[in-house]
This record gives sequence, structure tokens and C-alpha cells, in this order.
Amino acid sequence: MIKFIDVEKQNSAKIIDTKDEYLKKQIDPILKAKSTLQLKSDDNGKNYVSFTFTEGKGTSSQPISIDNFDEIISALCHYRDNGIPKRKENAKMTDVEFLHASIEEIDGIVEFRTYGGRGAKPTRFPRERFDDIINFLKNDVKNYIDQNKLDEGQNIYDDI
Repeated sequence: MIKFIDVEKQNSAKIIDTKDEYLKKQIDPILKAKSTLQLKSDDNGKNYVSFTFTEGKGTSSQPISIDNFDEIISALCHYRDNGIPKRKENAKMTDVEFLHASIEEIDGIVEFRTYGGRGAKPTRFPRERFDDIINFLKNDVKNYIDQNKLDEGQNIYDDI
């Protein structure tokens, strides 16, 4: 069984022994993603959408290039339907390749990253919310992308 770490306000770490205890302390992943949803571009003009499904130490927002967004949804659907393999990684991958290389499930918690490098953290959500996550990405996030345009100078890495 995995031991989840819950970091309290006073920076004291407490080990939580069960998935249920971990989940009780987590905000709904869709509500968290809606509250952190942003559309930005990097210095080269490449557009990204960014959000996180969880909060706390050891997790981070996941920037996804707009060009690869449909592939990200397709990859998540594949893992929902076919299971999640053991993890492998390479630092010179696209966001879709990072998802494929980093996705894993431990005790019913799915985690993945869409970028790598120093300080890169995954996002997490309960496996039973996979359908909700995919529907949120297909509908709400796609609508958000379509309805918003980027201001010049916005940078996806400002939040990371």
C-alpha cells in the first residue's frame, strides 16, 4: 500500500495510511481544474492551456499545448480504457509523450505530467473520476480555449 503525505499548514508532514483518508482531504478535481484553468503562450508564441486537478506539495499545474490537446484527451481515454503501464521517462519529449511516459496509478490515484525537468510535479485525481476529467477536458476546457485569446507577452511558465 502507498503512504500518502499530507502537509499541514505548519509544514509538519503527517503520513496518511489509506486512499480514503487522502481523498477526504482533496478538493474535487474538476472544481480545482476550473479554478486554475489558464490559457497562455510561451516566448515563441506557442499556445497552452494549464490547470491542475489537485493541490498540495508534490503536485503542479500541467501545461498542454493547444496543438496537442486532442491527443492528450485521446491518450487519457486510452489509459482509462486499457489500464496504466509502469512508468518510463525521457526529458526531450512533447507534452503528449510525457503523459504517455509518466502516467501511473497507485492505489486508485491516477497521476501524470505533461512536462519534465527540474521541479516538474504531477497532477493527480481519483481513478473513479476519469470519465469526469475527460468530459471536463473535451467540453469545458475546449470551450475555454475557443472563447479566450492570449494577450501578448503571457507566458505559460509564469505559474510554474
